[in-house]
Amino acid sequence: MSHFKLKEVPIPIYRGNLIIIFTDDNEKLANTIELDSVKEIESVYCHTMFANRNGEQGIFLVFNFKNKDRAVTHGCIAHEAIHAANFLFGDRGIVLDTDNDEAFAYFVEWVVDQVYAFVRECKFKPTSL
Repeated sequence: MSHFKLKEVPIPIYRGNLIIIFTDDNEKLANTIELDSVKEIESVYCHTMFANRNGEQGIFLVFNFKNKDRAVTHGCIAHEAIHAANFLFGDRGIVLDTDNDEAFAYFVEWVVDQVYAFVRECKFKPTSL
């Protein structure tokens, strides 16, 4: 039986929305995100996309906690949060600076916190190594 859970959170300061999706249903995912390439995803695992939903711009984090081939780990969540930060900062024209990365680090922290809040709400568990 397939699952699909979605949580949309307004992104503070930088505008837009963070959309977190837990699913193993490619068809429902393709119908939710206005992005043709979603239909080409053969097996949902962990993905970050910058796309539209209902005409609104958003950063989509997609995780499949029921994937039989690959478990979603804590590292996977952090990995996708970094992609989300890069998408956001790049789109907003903010040049990342390794000598002054506090804004980047705070945003990655915020994204990870949002994902974990939804993980707890849905009673999913990332895999520890």
